[in-house]
Amino acid sequence: MLYQNQGNTYELALSQSDPHRRKRRFLCICTGGNVRSVALAQLIKEKGHEAIAIGEKYTTYETATWMLSWANIVVDVREYLPEDIWHNPRDPDLQKEVKKIWKKLEAKLHSA
Repeated sequence: MLYQNQGNTYELALSQSDPHRRKRRFLCICTGGNVRSVALAQLIKEKGHEAIAIGEKYTTYETATWMLSWANIVVDVREYLPEDIWHNPRDPDLQKEVKKIWKKLEAKLHSA
């Protein structure tokens, strides 16, 4: 899912009048925060946005809470790629998959 931070709630739709539309702050989440979320965060940075990868398994509640308040958009990469079968964020096959994810995210951003 794709969410936008609205205070303490997260909503799927993005406002057309959002002043930060060009430079968004993405928080990419996976289990360990080392492969899938890193691969997507790297691609998002290449697209000119801010992005940070974290792992649910190794991130404290306090850190996750702070990161969620920082992010405009939270992407749980596990919803697109449930398991890490690549073990390397630069794996060419994983790179193809995160490009597909980015296209889906971009379509949601532009249609909201």
